[in-house]
Amino acid sequence: GVSEHFTALVEQRAAATNFRSTLIAHAGGALFDERGKMLTYTNSREALDENYAKGHRVFEIDFFLTEDEKLAAAHDWEHGRNITGGKWKTAPTRAEWLAQKIYGKYTPMDIDEVVKFLASHPDAFIVTDTKATDRETVAREFAEIFRATGGNAVILDRFIPQIYHPQMLEWLDKIYRFPAVIYTLYQSPQTPAQVVAFVAAAPRVKAVTMWAKMATPEFIAALKEFSRPVYCHTINDPTEAEQLRGRGVFGLYTDSLLPRK
Repeated sequence: GVSEHFTALVEQRAAATNFRSTLIAHAGGALFDERGKMLTYTNSREALDENYAKGHRVFEIDFFLTEDEKLAAAHDWEHGRNITGGKWKTAPTRAEWLAQKIYGKYTPMDIDEVVKFLASHPDAFIVTDTKATDRETVAREFAEIFRATGGNAVILDRFIPQIYHPQMLEWLDKIYRFPAVIYTLYQSPQTPAQVVAFVAAAPRVKAVTMWAKMATPEFIAALKEFSRPVYCHTINDPTEAEQLRGRGVFGLYTDSLLPRK
């Protein structure tokens, strides 16, 4: 099944001599303008295309609901306004969002565009960063993902939701039982011991993501006992990447650790 495929992919990457093959492209991965300036958090079509061409296969994408309850690939609407020059006060409609250009040239996406990308790149995965922690918003966001895929398991199973607290897994299961989920701790109320106990009892939680400062050797070892790899975010410095690998961190979310093409 696809869950085994994801696990096998993770294991292949662990075996790869190049640590950078365990990278997740943060917000679609960085783009570089004509002056070589790094542009992050674009969540754009070009970010997916260019970082796929560099070798990324797992992409973290930020998602946020539009005014008309559609799911857009955006970090939040203040940030969306800053990178597009959009004129909305609180949130744009889907049409308003898709009519913008990011930094004057890049293409914003909604969930339908992300699904098209997965359909045309059968070896790609999307890690969701939806940020909401309340049941109602979580349900609306993931219902949108289900709608956009038409319930097609071949596509749905390549979405890897990030959950922010244990209850969120139960909420997702009401919409779809995703075979692979990541527990990301940046909003988690749990202690390391509680995190370990939760993932030990939740086999579909395939990995745990945390800030580098949280990734102590003890926490990493405790999770490793239950075969749960640790990812850290967001790491762009090769030296820090190597230090984390030495500590036992399995993978990294990054804007730009892969070489530019």
